[in-house]
Amino acid sequence: MKGRLFFITAALALLALLSCTREEAFSDYVSKVTLSPTDNSLRYAVDVTFSSPSNWCILYWKTSEGRDSGKYTAFRHTDGGKDRQVLKFLYPETEYDFAVCLGDKWSEPMHFKTGALPADCPVYTVEKEGDIGYDGLLMQWEASPSGYVTFCDPDGKVVWYHAFGEEIRVAWCDPAMNRMAVLTGFADEENFYRLCAHTEVIDLDGNRILYWTSGKGNIEYPHHEIKMLPDGNLLYVNNVVKTYPIGDVWGDGFTVIGQDGVKVKEWDCFAELGDLQAPYLNAEKRLTDLVHANSVAQDSEGNWYMTFNAISELWKIDGRTGDVVYRVGVNGNVTLDGDFPKGGLHAATVIEPDRILCYSNGKDVKRSSAVLFKIDPSARTAVYELKIDLPEEYSSRDRSNAQCIGTDRMLLSSTTTRKAVFTDLSGNIIKVIGREGISYRAYWFDTFEYQ
Repeated sequence: MKGRLFFITAALALLALLSCTREEAFSDYVSKVTLSPTDNSLRYAVDVTFSSPSNWCILYWKTSEGRDSGKYTAFRHTDGGKDRQVLKFLYPETEYDFAVCLGDKWSEPMHFKTGALPADCPVYTVEKEGDIGYDGLLMQWEASPSGYVTFCDPDGKVVWYHAFGEEIRVAWCDPAMNRMAVLTGFADEENFYRLCAHTEVIDLDGNRILYWTSGKGNIEYPHHEIKMLPDGNLLYVNNVVKTYPIGDVWGDGFTVIGQDGVKVKEWDCFAELGDLQAPYLNAEKRLTDLVHANSVAQDSEGNWYMTFNAISELWKIDGRTGDVVYRVGVNGNVTLDGDFPKGGLHAATVIEPDRILCYSNGKDVKRSSAVLFKIDPSARTAVYELKIDLPEEYSSRDRSNAQCIGTDRMLLSSTTTRKAVFTDLSGNIIKVIGREGISYRAYWFDTFEYQ
């Protein structure tokens, strides 16, 4: 009996020793890994079944380039059970491998090949070769009924697409939020072609988060701008209609609204424009489109900036009071050390408070420009901190935008000539990517958080 007890005790001790020294394996946490195609040839779902809480991510790479070239998705926490991540920003008709990572524990690699792009997906052509100097992706979209938003690499190769099934006016992407917002379709409000029928928000995995039909329950007259603010609220440029002795006048403003449909802030131009008697407004002839706002942006101090195409002006609006702080333009209240843009102004982008980048269409001079205003609000003076002129063949008589890339590059999206033009800060053209259809704007993204 004593011998048997000794044997059992020794066996238990040995088992305890082995259990203390055995390294935990991937299979101790994960019972199954599966890869599934989605309805999008550049998005693949990886489902992992966990037996215990875990933090996990995926490393994936082009088979031809090897594991060391791979990219990681973001780490996610799961309490157990099935969890999913979607591999995206993939090249079409390309072989890939991936492995699931639990810190220092890895799955065996799995292999797949992406599908072909849809036949109607936009294509891009590098019309002028050059090195932008930065890695990143170019986002553009389509004003035709298929309604594609795409990201392409600097060689024009599409790595992400989503078809919204309606014409797209404008789109906005926030990589940190993993979300995209678009204005789609055109509302038939007395044939006002600028008005958009729908708001849609998706995540970059393609899941719809929000879908509104424009109306009194949300935004009645949206057009030309939608953005997502850091708190998740949506920011629009929209028409505001006010009755005057001369009739109903369609002016402009902006609205901030939560994704629950509750409006947070509304502002319009009418208090600043008064009785509309100023000759430059030409109000009686512009009842249905008084000043034609096309962009709105917010700075770090909570103030707002809007561009107005019909009067070629940039306005700063106090974030607390709604008062117009200054107006940069021929009929404004700021002195500029040069000629004011007169032939259309678009796409205000805040570099920092009172340093605002815009796209000047230059319809009057047949030459578009990126213009960076530096404004002194107290003195009401401004200078061109930067001005990059495009040659006529790359200029756009309407729409379009400009964007700083890094410290020494500029993107000028030319809508009517269907080109994305990359320059240095002296205006030398480095690279040109052409497209087939119309994209209202284009945006460059240096990096993405693959969430």
